[in-house]
Amino acid sequence: MADYKSLDLTEDPFIDDSIFRYQFGEYTPQNGTNINDTVPIKINIEMTDSFFKPSKAYIQVEGRLQAASGASYADTDVVTLTHNGIMHLFDRMAYDLSGQNIETVNNLGQATTMLGMLKYSNDFQLAEGLNQLWYKDTVTDANLTTNVGFTVRQAYIIKKPTTKGTFSFCIPLNHIFGFCEDYTKVIYGFKHTLTLQRKNDNDAIFRSAAAAIGKVNLTKVSLWMPYVTPSDKGRLTLNTIISNKEAIPVAFYSRSCETTTPQQTSKMTWKLGVKSDEKPRYIIFGFQTNRDNDQTQNASIFDHCNLTNIQVVINKIRYPEADYELSFPNQQKKKAGRPRINPINEKKERDPKYDWLAKIRTNPTTIKLTNIETGEVKIYNSLYDYIRKEKHCKSYAEKYNGKVKNGLIS
Repeated sequence: MADYKSLDLTEDPFIDDSIFRYQFGEYTPQNGTNINDTVPIKINIEMTDSFFKPSKAYIQVEGRLQAASGASYADTDVVTLTHNGIMHLFDRMAYDLSGQNIETVNNLGQATTMLGMLKYSNDFQLAEGLNQLWYKDTVTDANLTTNVGFTVRQAYIIKKPTTKGTFSFCIPLNHIFGFCEDYTKVIYGFKHTLTLQRKNDNDAIFRSAAAAIGKVNLTKVSLWMPYVTPSDKGRLTLNTIISNKEAIPVAFYSRSCETTTPQQTSKMTWKLGVKSDEKPRYIIFGFQTNRDNDQTQNASIFDHCNLTNIQVVINKIRYPEADYELSFPNQQKKKAGRPRINPINEKKERDPKYDWLAKIRTNPTTIKLTNIETGEVKIYNSLYDYIRKEKHCKSYAEKYNGKVKNGLIS
């Protein structure tokens, strides 16, 4: 069908001049913070008369991968950072607005890897992916001949830099937080706090047994946050909203990640914790065997563990209704992967009373659940209101159309 606008030859062009200036500001950790200690690293953006846009913010992480002795690695050493390895340097990240926690993601390396495998296409690593150290392995071992992803990362970090092992990566906050992926508008009048919990380096390093034990020495962790200067017309509109103390709805999919160690059995039942004021939408499971805290193992690879079936029970209703009847050794796994990200989709669950029970079954004749860590990422609906009128903020909860709605009010 023809577009009638194609016949409007005198239509004036639309020019978006609502933004006068768009710049990035760099913010660094609090004075005295040792970014190589396993302590919280806090980066604050104090309340100013600025409009910030967290959806386009990113963290810059710089440092050096070297042998534990302090020596530099050679070009031939079979060692590099893990796929998505910067995330494996931190155990947790949290985003707060004026003391109110908006989102916290634990088990950061596993959580962002699991979600990223569903979000990003294979072409992503060939373009901007490597800027955030996203380049997947093609085999499970550290090998410069057969593992393409490992080889690319090793060349990027060890071979190419003049000072071997030097790196600088920029990770968008939308890689970490659902808040920064889904809420794309500016935020005004709040103190922003990003908290990063450092962990040891072992999950971030992947090497062969012959390569020397490695360490990561971070030299910089900073937050780059865009701030927007509206045009005079845009400022007038925003000032009207602020002066009228209008409640601004903020909706996004928040993320959480939990892990557990299964019993040594062929059947596992895991009761999942669910926030009472948020509704789960998706759940993503992953299994890892002997991959934790070991530089010779790849912490960004997951194991199928001969999984035969998996289900989630909510209010005595089973999802999915039919068994998967999987057999990974026989390539009978397509049913669980189609459509991608929807195998366990709780989007249509109507009852707000959450009684979650996850049931996981494996084949007892070929494997026991030993030295296995199970991780799951839950994605929730989160609804916030915020009103900006003074300097001090507190949290509140209000009933809105029969649903609990979290928010910030000053």
